[in-house]
Amino acid sequence: QQLYVSYYGRPADPEGLAYWVDKFASAENMDEAMAAFSASQEFTSNFGSLSTTDLINNLYQQMFNRDADADGLDYYSNLLDTGAATLVTIATDIAYGSWGSDESILNNKIAASYGYTSEVENSGGYYGSYDISSAQAFLAAIIDSSSVDDALASIASVVADNLGNVGSTGVVQGGYVGGATVFIDINGNGKQDADEPFTITDANGDFAFPEGVNTFG
Repeated sequence: QQLYVSYYGRPADPEGLAYWVDKFASAENMDEAMAAFSASQEFTSNFGSLSTTDLINNLYQQMFNRDADADGLDYYSNLLDTGAATLVTIATDIAYGSWGSDESILNNKIAASYGYTSEVENSGGYYGSYDISSAQAFLAAIIDSSSVDDALASIASVVADNLGNVGSTGVVQGGYVGGATVFIDINGNGKQDADEPFTITDANGDFAFPEGVNTFG
């Protein structure tokens, strides 16, 4: 859950959380597992156009609701620009090094995220690419313990308001392919463009698009 909060700025979806917990637990090379987690269409769509400075500040905003301090910004920007570290390992480093009010805010966001993820799973709601922005907004509002309490007290209605209903569903053929991107190639160019709807398969290769999405191209 911490990685979803720090790197993607949102609570994990239940399928994604289960998938990556298993992948990290069984990984022989953690760097490769982290790279696989970070290399997603979601990241490209939401953060792919950001500069190095904006990427580092965005990590701090997602975890602590503030921009990086000058020293931190210079240090992590240099690591990223020189290839000494990847953005996902920087996110982990920042999270593990947090303390004081920053640590409290991050822990509050993680606690609220677990509540959000559990409610999605228990309600059977659909949590796909169209719901990411509302999930990010939910998490951005979490700062102190009282905001966590307020969020968890109303989590059922929050999730119901944020998530769409399931529309078209399917399963990836040729074996179980979890964590794969399935998109609607509207213009038929053989690649996903920024305005084309997409979703992520669960651990069993199943996927779903929310109700109202035109899946016929």
